[in-house]
Amino acid sequence: MSRVTKKRRGGKCTFQPYEVIITVNMYKSVGNDSRNAAYKIIMDRMIRDKTRFLQRGRTTEMKQILDYFMIDGEVGGNQDWFRNVVMHIGGCAAATACDFCIYFAKYKGKKNLYPFDAENLSKEDYIQFSMKMKPYLRPRMSGVNKLWMYTEGFGKYLEDIGEKVEFKEFSGEHTAREAAVFIKKKINEGTPVPYLMLRHKDKKFADFVWHWFLCIGYEETADDLLIKVATYGGSNNIFTEGTVEYRV
Repeated sequence: MSRVTKKRRGGKCTFQPYEVIITVNMYKSVGNDSRNAAYKIIMDRMIRDKTRFLQRGRTTEMKQILDYFMIDGEVGGNQDWFRNVVMHIGGCAAATACDFCIYFAKYKGKKNLYPFDAENLSKEDYIQFSMKMKPYLRPRMSGVNKLWMYTEGFGKYLEDIGEKVEFKEFSGEHTAREAAVFIKKKINEGTPVPYLMLRHKDKKFADFVWHWFLCIGYEETADDLLIKVATYGGSNNIFTEGTVEYRV
């Protein structure tokens, strides 16, 4: 879902291809000049809420953040870079798969996953890569809103480049607590987790719903788990408690 075109329509957005990985919209304002201000608002809010969280006697018990790549000064790729209209609006599933491939090419030695130079990342290469991924995870009216759509599409891309991968789907039938355990395990193994958050009780995360993104870390407290996610060229924290519907 793009910054420029994001509008709430009947409680959710169109052209949202997300389901197995979390996707996050971090702002409602439009226009290029709004990005920094929007991120500052989000981060200030997160810092404020985290301070309150700690003041209630909850302390961090464990924290694990994966190394992550930057592209032209931004955290990971950015869907807003896409020039193709439908990808700009609804290419978050494809963007998440692109980021996943770049991560494994750069940090796990799987150079064939990314058709460009993982040690010299650029915005232009990322845009071209997204168009290679588009046929596999194409944006559609209802979005990539089923796990099989993501695993089947991404799996076909990996098969076409000679990789055999077995996906583990973690459906929304599990509780948020169970999802937290699953995410922690994968992060501890050094694997980012594609995540689609469909709904969340906390209105503060309204811009993170119905969106695909990568989980790249976590911070555990006595009462909850803060998930660090990468999307739209930035990173942010999400409270797992209050998540209503998700797919990982």
